[in-house]
This record gives sequence, C-alpha cells and structure tokens, in this order.
Amino acid sequence: MTERTLRSIIGKLRRDKKTFEQSIPSEYKTLKTLLTEIDPGVKLASGDYYRIKRADVERLSKDLPWFLHNLVRLPMVFTYKKVGEMATFKLITPSKWTMRALGYLLEGDLTKTLFEIQPSTMSKLINKYKSLIIVVLSIDI
Repeated sequence: MTERTLRSIIGKLRRDKKTFEQSIPSEYKTLKTLLTEIDPGVKLASGDYYRIKRADVERLSKDLPWFLHNLVRLPMVFTYKKVGEMATFKLITPSKWTMRALGYLLEGDLTKTLFEIQPSTMSKLINKYKSLIIVVLSIDI
C-alpha cells in the first residue's frame, strides 16, 4: 500500500468519525422531562432535532420505578465496536443512573451498573425502546 493510499484511507476514516460524532446528542433530558413534552426529543451535535416516540417514553416510565424518572437521562447512546469475532455495545451516556436503569431493566437489579452489553441483549433492548437508543460506530484511528 502506498503512502498516498494510506493517507487517503485515514482521511476518509477521520471524516466518517466526525459524521458519527454529529449524531450524538448535545443535550440529554430526564425521563420526567420527556414525559411532559408534547414532542419529546433532544438536540444533536449536528444541530438536528432527534424525535423520541411518546410510546417508548411511556413504556420506559412504566418499566422503571417512579423515583428514577427524574434521574435517568435520555436517550441512551451506545458505541458499537467489533474486534475480530467479538462485538460489544458500550453505553456512553454521561449518567450513572442510566447505567443503573439498564441494570434494573435487564437484570432486575438497581444496584448493578451496566455499561457494556452483548448484541443479543442489545437486540431485546432496541426492540422494546427503539427511539430511546442511539447507536454509533466506534472508530479508532
């Protein structure tokens, strides 16, 4: 591989990484706040508005204890990374209460803080709360 080709590939990866980073929210809202909004959603780093389905917000509010509604920050943002045959999703939402909510939703234990999830578990989570989850690719350069 020539140096010119390598520079071209690295440049493309950097542009792609920047594109993925634009889909990360610039703000996170509590479940309680989203429940009160007529058109629930958050602003993304790109400046776009990410709409969250009211049905997903209401479903999550029923699945979590009431006292977490003012602590859990949404949407849940995960990075997807695959190294060889091993794929993982890592929570990057800046909230320890969101990690605890995941522990409660997936294992029924509020004391567990989950931040890394396997693909089979992520599939179940996405099927139940589609619009509350954003997945971006992890690109290491």
